[in-house]
Amino acid sequence: MGVVYTQPHPLSETLAGVLSRFRGVFSQERVFQNACDLAVGAGLTFSRKTMTQIRTFLGRTDDDWSADYRLLSQERFDSKSAGSVMLRLTLEHVPEDQPYRVVVDASHVMRSSLTMPGTCWTRGHRTARWSAGRERAQRFENLCWLTPVEGGYCRAIPLMWQHA
Repeated sequence: MGVVYTQPHPLSETLAGVLSRFRGVFSQERVFQNACDLAVGAGLTFSRKTMTQIRTFLGRTDDDWSADYRLLSQERFDSKSAGSVMLRLTLEHVPEDQPYRVVVDASHVMRSSLTMPGTCWTRGHRTARWSAGRERAQRFENLCWLTPVEGGYCRAIPLMWQHA
């Protein structure tokens, strides 16, 4: 089930144009369409960005979930190529005489599994600083492009999110 727009809208047309640039990253059209649906659902759902909430927003809770999980867990697309597409998209918005500004940040994603690869014990981020507990977590690094300053502020557009 694809997302159907009934009226022309600049935001939806722009999003469709951006998503179409990623077509070459996917080996099959149906996998690409599924990824587009999930991207739109993740962007528009107001709740937590879990697969359950995204599928609820898309009205697909009664369908088979396996394709969504395979897309995200079994390398159904080339993530390095997707990063290259994203980089090219951002380069179009930076004049040649201006610097291309990026920022790197790190995040911990809390985990409960003792056997999940890449997890480790870390200081409890959900406890008080004077009574810090321990939690399992995975560390990720996030590379973001900083848009040119407009109106006194800029945005951080994610380019890459990788396990550290």
